Amino acid sequence: MIAFLRWLARHLIGLDFVAVAAVAALSVATEQVFPLALGVALAGLALRWFALGVPSVRTPADLTILALASMALFSLTISEQPAITEVQVMRLLLGMALFYALVNWAVSHFHFGLLTFGLMLTGVVLTLGATISVTWMSTKLPFIPPEVYGQPSDAPYELDLTVVANYLNERIPPEVAPLLEDSVNPNVMAGYLAVLFPVIAAPLFFNLRGLWWLSLPWLAILAPIGAMLLLTQSRGALLGLGAALVVLLMLYLYARRLVFAGMIVLFFVVMVGQGRLIEVYGAPDQIPYRELITAQIPDVDRVTDRDLPARIELWDRAIRLIRDFPVTGVGMGLYYPAVEQYYPFEKVEVQDHAHNLVLQVGVDLGIPGLLAWLATLFVVIGAALHAFQRAIDVNDRFATGFAAGLIAAQAAMLVHGIFDAVTWGMVRPAILIWVLWGAAIAVLRLTFARPPQAATADGA
Repeated sequence: MIAFLRWLARHLIGLDFVAVAAVAALSVATEQVFPLALGVALAGLALRWFALGVPSVRTPADLTILALASMALFSLTISEQPAITEVQVMRLLLGMALFYALVNWAVSHFHFGLLTFGLMLTGVVLTLGATISVTWMSTKLPFIPPEVYGQPSDAPYELDLTVVANYLNERIPPEVAPLLEDSVNPNVMAGYLAVLFPVIAAPLFFNLRGLWWLSLPWLAILAPIGAMLLLTQSRGALLGLGAALVVLLMLYLYARRLVFAGMIVLFFVVMVGQGRLIEVYGAPDQIPYRELITAQIPDVDRVTDRDLPARIELWDRAIRLIRDFPVTGVGMGLYYPAVEQYYPFEKVEVQDHAHNLVLQVGVDLGIPGLLAWLATLFVVIGAALHAFQRAIDVNDRFATGFAAGLIAAQAAMLVHGIFDAVTWGMVRPAILIWVLWGAAIAVLRLTFARPPQAATADGA
């Protein structure tokens, strides 16, 4: 009987990622399913343990993830508002569960094809959802006319996002509508689109010859994602996407043995990029188009989070909190309550996070948690780089492109993370980062699954 049950379990463990991914996707819509999602994840680990004798394959990130999870759970014990911290801790643990479910599931090119399709679908859903849920800002990039956002103007423009939003709203089932009532900051949406874009684009970019017949539908998916990213006017996300595209180009030139050309490109990018951050996030009297902003925001003397001085104040409060709570942090999600209690803002409007990814992790989990998170990130980047080189060696073009996309996605996340922290635990799609991190470990395992002579040019 036990032998039969183990045989059955071995045939069912391949479905654990599908089950965990399904409930994780549902958790993005409603936080009430977190206990169910974590229960499904634990059941999958238990099933794998029963079938194979181990709950998961070992990964290079096991110890760092364990340390990060321990600090997150510890933050529950010191949190002054456990209801807020509990949600973020469960979201983090669910992301880790997705990480391991994906690492165990993605063992073939077919699986990675399904994963790529899933990431495409995620990008499309986020793009369509943005037209309904995003609170648009139309003053950051003046070359995008306000008419695009449905705002009145004398200039005749045809494109109007309110038309798309009204069309979709009329067709949303009543049972689903309550899940879409919360508004989304454009920086949040842009942060995830910037991270997704290179992962979706890179497999095609690196394998045009093998995937030429998919070029048009692939581009048809990338185009609206890129357009929506631009319409968010999130300068940090656009800088992150720019960094990701530069990384992709550098990796492409390296893969084609054009290292010298890559060095020239990098030098050109650095030279052209000098001073651009000051132009985008300059001091208040140096902000381009300040007159336009002042006209639409009369109370501009109270600095908003658009300006670098406001970011500096947000970062200053985060550094002070890390200094005061270096070992434990203040508890996940409690940046604003802690700031209000110890170091109230002087010029900045209410902000619930530090607007810097590294500082936010340090505020939430203290220096030990930050070190664990950074170590996990470095392991992931190292795995993706190793997979990229290995895929080149075995002439696996799809894996080469996929690994390159994951490396570029980390560049996008880190550059965007200089100015924002939305890819951490405070927003619902935060689990997506753990999917990409799991994919980095999985693609490394994939590239070592076959000897070089067994790989083909198209990665099949």
